[in-house]
Amino acid sequence: MWQLTNDSYLKFTTLPEILKRPDAKTKQISIDNKIIQEDQTENTETRPKKVHMKPRLPVLSNLLLKPKQAPTSPRQNKEENKVIKKQRMEPVKSVVQIRSNSNAPQMVKKLTSEKLDIKEAPLIEIKPQKKLVTLDEYEIQEVIGQGSYAVVRKGVHKVHGEIVAIKVYSKERLYDPQRARAVAKEIQILRQCNHKNIIRLIKVVESNKNINLIMEYGGDQSLKKVKNLSEFEIQLVFFQLLKAVSYLHNKKIVHRDIKLDNILINAKKEIKLIDFGFATEVDGYINTTYGTPSYMSPEMLPPNPRYNEITDIWSCGVVLYALLFNKFPFSGHTEKELQMKIKKQDLHIQSADEEIVEVLTSCLERDVDKRKTADQLLKTLWLICLD
Repeated sequence: MWQLTNDSYLKFTTLPEILKRPDAKTKQISIDNKIIQEDQTENTETRPKKVHMKPRLPVLSNLLLKPKQAPTSPRQNKEENKVIKKQRMEPVKSVVQIRSNSNAPQMVKKLTSEKLDIKEAPLIEIKPQKKLVTLDEYEIQEVIGQGSYAVVRKGVHKVHGEIVAIKVYSKERLYDPQRARAVAKEIQILRQCNHKNIIRLIKVVESNKNINLIMEYGGDQSLKKVKNLSEFEIQLVFFQLLKAVSYLHNKKIVHRDIKLDNILINAKKEIKLIDFGFATEVDGYINTTYGTPSYMSPEMLPPNPRYNEITDIWSCGVVLYALLFNKFPFSGHTEKELQMKIKKQDLHIQSADEEIVEVLTSCLERDVDKRKTADQLLKTLWLICLD
């Protein structure tokens, strides 16, 4: 029985408890819309020892009521009465379920401690929860990477010990439809890829709050953190990068964010191209600007971007230049100055082998029609020996 106390709190109690109170003569009890007032002269022995009443939640039930409908026929009224009788039993089930729920203490506290306010009373909707695929099979460890929309954590499979990288997208950050579509596109593209130099997607686990991409572990060290690579090691790294890019371009996929940070390397100098958050399929030309400013090709820059997959080759050239000379080929104090230099400034190459210069100038060619493809670069003198 729900009762409104002197302090305007909603409290559940039984009829015998109400009748035993000293101030019961001033209280009124509502049972099925009938008002009962205690008579102090009544013989307590004649009172029933127990009154079995089914608890009801009239306030919550009223909040869930549907809008009133137009008058119906007697036959319809009869059918509706059957439905109403059935609905009257539902609060009993709800109370049982609330008591067995792990959140019951919070629910009961809310019901018994808050003031009765029909407009602000919470809706309690009891639904059987669907069994979600979880990350229980993995031990989640430290953060190994972080971006604007996702966090990457190291994970270890509890049974067979496989080390994985778990890229976690918070759904709170995916309210932007464009960003949500980009995540879906990233998953779609990764599922198409099967190359030893491209990070492999194992599976996707969706929870109530996150979208988790479970991927193979390529190491927690990117090329950005690696210093003093030998010329042969740089040659080996760049060869693998072009192999991965060639694979993508033959599938009509453009990465759009190739940079030192997105290339993982292990102790054997094996690399993995990662972070396909900006990747997309290309058929013709694209007119939207994505990527990291220092790695962007001239044709990708505003105000009139127009590019295809060959834009990735320019980014590869920036990576090679940075590995060789430990600096970017173009730089500026502002983004506007940087863009101007990318579009117009002559490329200055320090003393280097002629074969390396050939590869660099072929990658950082402003004329898209003259810029070599990944397959063509792999056939240059500097790289063909590794094939």
